[in-house]
Amino acid sequence: HSAEVDLRELIEEAAASTAALLRENAIALMLELPPTAPRLRADRDRLMQVLLNLISNAAKFCQRGSGRIAIALQVRPEALQVDVRDNGIGIDAADHELIFEKFRQVGDTLTGKPQGTGLGLPISRQIIAHLGGRLWVESARGQGATFSFTLPLSTTPPSAPPTHAHEPPTPPCPNPALSPTTNPTSCCRWSSCCRKPATAPRWRAMARRRSMPLRGRYPT
Repeated sequence: HSAEVDLRELIEEAAASTAALLRENAIALMLELPPTAPRLRADRDRLMQVLLNLISNAAKFCQRGSGRIAIALQVRPEALQVDVRDNGIGIDAADHELIFEKFRQVGDTLTGKPQGTGLGLPISRQIIAHLGGRLWVESARGQGATFSFTLPLSTTPPSAPPTHAHEPPTPPCPNPALSPTTNPTSCCRWSSCCRKPATAPRWRAMARRRSMPLRGRYPT
């Protein structure tokens, strides 16, 4: 469902939704948000799903008691950018694209780390791509990770109503006398009578009928 979304407000809601999880693991969460940010048109529920995926993924690889996560919102000229940073174990450069493949996780090779379905990041990338944005990661082993995504701000003007090929534009009425432009009381709205060539006697007969009083139809 597409609607106007306040991304700043959505980030605050996502932080509140994951507060209990982070508190249980003694992980600190910081928000770096501008005072205001342009609204964008997107699927609010899907964006919330992406934020929750990124926060829970960061928490999964942070050390209990010393973990830190920061969520930043940046206003770009033509887009909004969200960064989810953590001070966890980091990701090797060779694995940056691997983690976006379904059922694949960096944690598969890390003993003692929780396992998951391996679908959170691939689904998040698909959602962001569907909304016209991009999701990527910047990280190095032992230096934490930053997952970022951008979403374009809508600058497209409203489109004109579609024109159907089987409905060509109506040509101007060939008879000025009966055209509704020059004669608002005309009964002819580009009807078939105006699209057929006619002789002068025919037009004179039509004009006489239009000006003829309605005798015998109403009491005098």
